[in-house]
Amino acid sequence: MSLLGIATAIYLLDADRKIFSSVPLGGIVAVSGFALMISAWRLFKDRNIAICPTAETKEIITVGIYRYSRNPMYLGIVSMMMGVALMMGTASYYVVTVLFFLIMQFIFSPFEEAKLAKNFGEIYRDYAAATRRWL
Repeated sequence: MSLLGIATAIYLLDADRKIFSSVPLGGIVAVSGFALMISAWRLFKDRNIAICPTAETKEIITVGIYRYSRNPMYLGIVSMMMGVALMMGTASYYVVTVLFFLIMQFIFSPFEEAKLAKNFGEIYRDYAAATRRWL
């Protein structure tokens, strides 16, 4: 079950606590996150690069949104989740958003970055030194 699915189950069971909600703000954050994720995904698709973290990486993308963030797809997903959290306004949605961010920060990103450093060496290390992981 997905993290948002868990938050939704808690919400539907009426076992959640309202914290803060703003549907307009949440909508803007979610749509912005989606646009960010799609722009990053498009750069992969245009270069015929697999998105799967375990697939072989042919090149490092350093143009477009990748000039500002090494993980714009993850950032887009976190933003979409935060948008949903803002719209729903309950604790479970905020908690799963933070949980997803922590999983990406401490598990997925280090795995992918180690793989890229191994495959591309100095080129990747220079890019990583010049470009933030998130923003």
